[in-house]
Amino acid sequence: TILRWVGVPCGVGFASSKTLAKIANHIGKKQASGVFVMPENPEAVLAKIPVSEVWGVGRRLAPKLERLGIRTAALLANSDEAVLRKKFNVMLVKTILELRGESVMEEEDPEELSQSVSCSRSFGRSVIGLSELSEAVSHYIARAAEKLRGEGQRAAGVNVYFQYYPEYEPLKREGGFTGTTVSFEIPTSATSEMIRAVQPRLKGIFLPGRRYKKAGVVFFGLEPVAAHQPDLFTDAGRGERAERASAVMDAINRRFGKGTVFNLAEG
Repeated sequence: TILRWVGVPCGVGFASSKTLAKIANHIGKKQASGVFVMPENPEAVLAKIPVSEVWGVGRRLAPKLERLGIRTAALLANSDEAVLRKKFNVMLVKTILELRGESVMEEEDPEELSQSVSCSRSFGRSVIGLSELSEAVSHYIARAAEKLRGEGQRAAGVNVYFQYYPEYEPLKREGGFTGTTVSFEIPTSATSEMIRAVQPRLKGIFLPGRRYKKAGVVFFGLEPVAAHQPDLFTDAGRGERAERASAVMDAINRRFGKGTVFNLAEG
């Protein structure tokens, strides 16, 4: 339905444990329907999955397991968990049990507050201008800040980054990232205050002549609004007014549609 209505490919995987569901999801993305249901006995499926692709194994652990002859998810599922617990850690044992269909990973609490909030996008084309990057970052700040306000939280600061392409002519240059960390004067959830703090810092991480492929923001130092301790030496009133203004914008956009009102810095 999503593919037909929106045009976006979507993979869905069903299984008796999170780890098996991750594998089912990976397979589902390659199915015409986009859906894969893990069979009751998944051994034939797991025999085709490299151990490096199992959720929870990781790039460092996979070579160590391969040296022990454990090269597939099926071999890992049939391994002696007591032996591997001594060699590695309890998380690998949980992964083994999950591959056997036992659900042992902790359930996520939907009411639990986020420890960080982020927003990032890959551009549809190469971006070379600072003004476009600045508008993109402002837009991502707005989207992430809206989620922050929805949780009733404030952020102490934000990490901002740009990702740029490698170049091959006239000189070969590696691709990479450039970024900065911005601490807010006081913890805030106000989009305008965040943009005001970030905008002057973007010129310092902009590399002229590079083609940028992605930008993103990650808020850190999150705390519930009720837990905030005011600072006697800062203008708390301005921050509160800005937060109320952001909350009004959220209400308008919920009623009349996303993007009805937005900050001019978003372009």
